[in-house]
Amino acid sequence: MVACSFSSQNRCLNMFKQLLCPTLPNCELQLVHATSGFKKSMLFIARKQLQKGTLLTLNYNSFEYGKVSSPFEDCFSGRTVNRFEAGETDEKKFLLSSGFAFPHVRKMWAAQQQDDNIVRKM
Repeated sequence: MVACSFSSQNRCLNMFKQLLCPTLPNCELQLVHATSGFKKSMLFIARKQLQKGTLLTLNYNSFEYGKVSSPFEDCFSGRTVNRFEAGETDEKKFLLSSGFAFPHVRKMWAAQQQDDNIVRKM
């Protein structure tokens, strides 16, 4: 299945830092405390001025860490979208260095790397 929606530009750089999709994601998600009955909400934040009718794009792997129930193929890059942890090395480096990765993703990834280092030393 190929998904092409508001979130279609999921994976944007390959290991040679070549652009795989027309533009980098133009939106990012931000967790906020809601004023209504929900404890938290997500806001779509435009990373630049957008024209009316612009397709909104974001990177799923910037906020998904655990198992994804329905992985899909990104229509621009052809890569499988299946969470940060399962992403390719070049994408993980990009998400971490660019600031796209959510704080909980950064924290879980750092903890996993620390655990992996401990196991390797055994």
